[in-house]
Parts: sequence; structure tokens; C-alpha cells
Amino acid sequence: MNSIKVKKRQAGFTLIELMIVVVIIGILAALAIPRYMGATGNAKKTEAKGILRQIIILEMACYQENDNYVASIAPNNIPLLEWDLPSGTPRYDYTVRAGGTGSILTSCEAVATEKADADGDGIPNETLSMFEDGTTAGDW
Repeated sequence: MNSIKVKKRQAGFTLIELMIVVVIIGILAALAIPRYMGATGNAKKTEAKGILRQIIILEMACYQENDNYVASIAPNNIPLLEWDLPSGTPRYDYTVRAGGTGSILTSCEAVATEKADADGDGIPNETLSMFEDGTTAGDW
């Protein structure tokens, strides 16, 4: 009898197949990580915009009651306005100063100044501003 050796195919992946999978995962990560960072930066900026709107609404209510706006005495410290910073690490400092007329009695500007580079766009200490009439300035 002739003995014929039958090669059994071993189960598993070849080195080439594994390398192709690693390259595909690397390409996907290279595309996904910048998009994720951009989305988180936009979310942080949107949070600051919402807080500025809240401050302006409170300032307008203060103006209706007292016939003047209230300036902040320090970052994140605005007397007479009852508002809270979001929980967690603050990404922006919020202040209120005189607006377009130059007098806090007749106009106000709420300003959010980012701490370091909060939105991850590579530009540190950007500001977002909102005025009592709802107009905006800065990196919106």
C-alpha cells in the first residue's frame, strides 16, 4: 500500500490577514479620532452658549426690576443673579460687563472665556459674547 500523506490545513489566520486587519483598524481610528475630538469641542462650546443665554435672560429680568444690569465682580461671580455653573470641571469663566453703550446701567455683555483650550480647536482662551439684545460676538 502506498501511503499518501494528506496535509491537514491548520485552522487560524495567516500573518498577512492579521496585518491587513491591523491596517484597516488604524485607518478607521485615524478618521474617527479627529471627528470625535471636534464633536466634543462643539459640545463644550454649545454648553457655554446655553449658559450665556441663561445669564442674559437673568440680566434682562434684573433690568426689568431694577432699571439697570448687574456686572460681575469676579469670574463666575455675578451678584443678584441666581445661576449655577454646570457640575464638574468648569471649562469657561463667565463674566458680565458693560455692553455697547459703555454703561452697565443701560447695556450688558455676557462673556464666556475658555480656560486653556476647552473646545480643542488649538486656539486657547477664546471668548464668546452675547449682548442684551441677543446679538453675539466671538467664536460662535
